[in-house]
Amino acid sequence: MKKDEPIVGVVVPIYKVEMTLVRQCVMSIVNQTYKNIDIVLVDDGNDADYACEIERLVNIDNRISVVKHSENAGLYRARLTGVKNCSAEYITFIDADDSITIDWIRLLVKKAVEDASDIVMGRTINVDENGWKYVFNSNYSFCNRSSICNEEIIDMLMKDGGLDFSIHTMWNKLYKKNLWDRAWGDLNRVDKHLIMTEDILFSFELFYYAKKMSFSNHDGYMYYRNEASSTVSVMKSLKKKNY
Repeated sequence: MKKDEPIVGVVVPIYKVEMTLVRQCVMSIVNQTYKNIDIVLVDDGNDADYACEIERLVNIDNRISVVKHSENAGLYRARLTGVKNCSAEYITFIDADDSITIDWIRLLVKKAVEDASDIVMGRTINVDENGWKYVFNSNYSFCNRSSICNEEIIDMLMKDGGLDFSIHTMWNKLYKKNLWDRAWGDLNRVDKHLIMTEDILFSFELFYYAKKMSFSNHDGYMYYRNEASSTVSVMKSLKKKNY
């Protein structure tokens, strides 16, 4: 670990995810080539037996800590809790049933430091239930430059309109912590248990406050696509209705 390397807080919200997948996720973070990380597991109101399993994960590595909600508050609030408990210069999010390739954090930090960016967006690899891996769309749907600034950032989100989900998802990006500090007042006003669209709400606020956003060509976030998930089910139903 280099003393001049910025600390990266890695937030992993956990609620009723198969523990085998959670361990796989945590190990992919622990094994990163970038070592200066602070891993915060957010137990979002799991039952006692499952909570004990999460607590045991701190034995894997001394960089892991667990923060617990007394009851399930939802992914939105779990992420805010994770950010609140990170002492870091950068923040990134990994869903508990996903994983990252070994150089993911190092390359995003490198880009963030070189470009002095508030947000760095990497590329997502979709992994379906049969193990097939593919890149969904491109992170450059509305931008073929290495970075964009100020109002161009929120414009990209609005023009995309959700067509390229990798633009508005939280988990394929690295964020400057002081960006969260600027947006915190707006983000923290939402105290309800959101069922869907939490990523879009987060991204709208963070993109609005960001001054610079950069793009990395690294394919390093492994998104495990579950056909039973609510998002996939909604997309299939829309396709059947020929919208």
